[in-house]
Amino acid sequence: MSEPKDPEPWFWFGLVVFGAAWATTAFVAPWYEPLKFLAPQSSTLGGLAILFFGAILSLRIYDSVNRKAEKRQLRQEYALSRVKDIYAPLWDETVALIERAEKYDIADLSMYGRPEEEELAKHGFDHVMASSLGRFVDSEVASRLFTFRVAVARYNKAYGTARDDAYDRSRVAAAELTGREADQGPAGAIANLFMTNIRFIWGATHFGEDAQRAMRDRFGEMFAQVRSAGPKETAAAFEALRGRLWSLDSAKAMRRESEACAGAGKVVIARLEEIVRDPTSVVFEFSS
Repeated sequence: MSEPKDPEPWFWFGLVVFGAAWATTAFVAPWYEPLKFLAPQSSTLGGLAILFFGAILSLRIYDSVNRKAEKRQLRQEYALSRVKDIYAPLWDETVALIERAEKYDIADLSMYGRPEEEELAKHGFDHVMASSLGRFVDSEVASRLFTFRVAVARYNKAYGTARDDAYDRSRVAAAELTGREADQGPAGAIANLFMTNIRFIWGATHFGEDAQRAMRDRFGEMFAQVRSAGPKETAAAFEALRGRLWSLDSAKAMRRESEACAGAGKVVIARLEEIVRDPTSVVFEFSS
């Protein structure tokens, strides 16, 4: 279907014709005998000229308002596309990294994440900044993200150090507790039990009571293989070994970096929340 023709040229034609006719009847006819009979039509012709002028003015106002509305709509659609392509992926990846740091897990989605987390990493910070989308990232978001990524790297380094240290110390502590060789029998099993649950030992709070109870029960079974002990002594041995690993300097450093990492990530999220509330605030103005 073809678009309707623009009526404005016809309005201008009508304005010119009736404007000229009005001028003739108003200023010429009263003084020119052959045209005197047209003088009474002056007011009618003037009204028609004003009508066409009003039509032109209304059309111009309508076009101006319509163009502004189209511009606002286009700007909003563009802003929402930027949220979808840039800020939503950055948000999702940042939240996932914060959660891993707060759970004392390595904050790396591409190598150690679940399949859905790996997918987040594919569309996250590295992808956005390496592509043409990087030019459109809000400068404040970019600055905060770079700070966050530094904090992530520091946390991961501290995490690796703390895990290696916990592995060595748990073997030594389990050997001392059982009086057996570190890699043999109950000593090796206890050391492995603590390393398998090291995030709980470090103080992560997301483990449920059932998981904690299961670990304690498993420890009791292993401890009973080397020492005949009652529930209180078994619980005390468990807490002593747990406290020893929890209080390692490397574990304390890891927890500090975890807190710093999560804090830097939440600063990023705060800015992203502002953008999501008003996405048009971070897109370029369209030319008229």
